[in-house]
Amino acid sequence: AVLREAWRLAPLLLPYLFLLGVLATLSGAVTPSHPIPAVPEGWLFIHIGVSVATYALATLPAIAGLAVVIQERALTRKRPGAFTDLLPSIADGERLQLRFLGMAEMVLGAGLVTGMALEYLERGVPLIFDHKTVLSLLTFALIGLLLHLNHRVGIRGRQAGRLVLLAYLLLTLAYPGVKFVSDVLLG
Repeated sequence: AVLREAWRLAPLLLPYLFLLGVLATLSGAVTPSHPIPAVPEGWLFIHIGVSVATYALATLPAIAGLAVVIQERALTRKRPGAFTDLLPSIADGERLQLRFLGMAEMVLGAGLVTGMALEYLERGVPLIFDHKTVLSLLTFALIGLLLHLNHRVGIRGRQAGRLVLLAYLLLTLAYPGVKFVSDVLLG
């Protein structure tokens, strides 16, 4: 709502959100693989809220990164089209990507802290190195590295977009993909 060029991500964001909604609806019948922890309700709701905000904020730079990759590919092939005209320019996409990445990194950090607080309240230790924690920590480190590289070296374009998409994949496997990882990959 604050960034004018962010609306130009809608052609990529809306179909993705629709698909995500369909998948969430279809998986709604699945029972949770882990019992709800016996911790004070306030902490649990805070952690869930921060986690949802993290995933939402991480979706935006991933979509911006995808827009940058699509725009660069169209320019390389010298075939911009009606669809690429709807997307933000490469420079605007990169700015959006960095801005949203910074916000996502801060909220992900808060999510890690609230998750550590929940683990401490439930088990008496701040970190349990399960796949969710490891993937979340890897995502935090990758986003931090990407922000650092952009500031120091100026990593941009397709290369930065791919790293953002990798970070988003890790976060997707850590958050909504927990059941998939625990039941299918580690099963």
